[in-house]
Amino acid sequence: MFLNQIIRTIRTKEKIPKTKTYKNTMSKSLYEHFEKGNEKSIKVAHVGIIAQNLNIPTQDLLHYSKASFKNEEEIYYDKVVEMVNQFVQTNKKEKKESLKKEINEHFKVSVKTRFDSCCMFSLYIFLKSISSNINLEISPPDQTDLIDIKKIIKSKTFYTSFEYKILSNLAIYFSFNDLKEIIEILYPLESNMPLGLIEASYISIENLLLTELRQEDLTNCFALMEILDKNLELYPSYQHRLIYLQFKELLEYLINLEPKHLFQCWNYIEIMSIADPNVNLKQQKEALYKIIEHRTGKEPNIGGFLNVTKNNGSSLENTANEIIDIKGV
Repeated sequence: MFLNQIIRTIRTKEKIPKTKTYKNTMSKSLYEHFEKGNEKSIKVAHVGIIAQNLNIPTQDLLHYSKASFKNEEEIYYDKVVEMVNQFVQTNKKEKKESLKKEINEHFKVSVKTRFDSCCMFSLYIFLKSISSNINLEISPPDQTDLIDIKKIIKSKTFYTSFEYKILSNLAIYFSFNDLKEIIEILYPLESNMPLGLIEASYISIENLLLTELRQEDLTNCFALMEILDKNLELYPSYQHRLIYLQFKELLEYLINLEPKHLFQCWNYIEIMSIADPNVNLKQQKEALYKIIEHRTGKEPNIGGFLNVTKNNGSSLENTANEIIDIKGV
């Protein structure tokens, strides 16, 4: 919701007069133009005063009106990501074909504009990842893209959620060693980071862990687990703590093949499914089996293991073929 809309909503619900709402900020005519959406901008200093006049915290007012504080690139980015979500979710053939064409056009735009900003480069990597799965003529992110993003990140000293979103998608195609230079720049996180950046930072490391679990040497997995643990110390998260514990038990199992670790890994997945009803336990089981089979050459042969009778879920569902930004990072 835009700032003028949320101000009008709060004012009318709380039956606060217009005169009180814009008191000590602007003229009546300017405020009325603003509330109707005819005037798009107001002074930053006035936002806090209006929040006080409405008797709500400034931070709450800003939270509910986030749409007002996005630039054109961010609005475009969100629009395209939403379109990709629709493409993934729809089962209608005509709708899927129509969205596929639109995604292809947006990808062409992103190719031309990718160096305009980190926002547009992030969109480019995201769409290239998606497009390579639906168009055989388009290749996934490659070494040229990796070189480009390294140059971009090295040229910056202040990092945003978009750098972490780029990393989260590159992590699907490149190893820890390929991305180590970027990881060392972006981690550990500093204090007082925005929520969107924190979430993207978690997903990047978790995607990298899924990639490294398919490598012969698991050494890098432990380095990534250490980064994930430090993230959790600084920014505690119940969801990502459960994911951390899943990976911890899975690593223990892959190293010594003791069934107790596999059972414990699954226990954490089931706990996760209770917290997140969108997670599919059947898909979790299949993803877990694939990881184990890839590492050991065979599925776990344990009687009665993982009898799935319902659809709930967790993190291992996001195998290395999925684009994490679809989830809204």
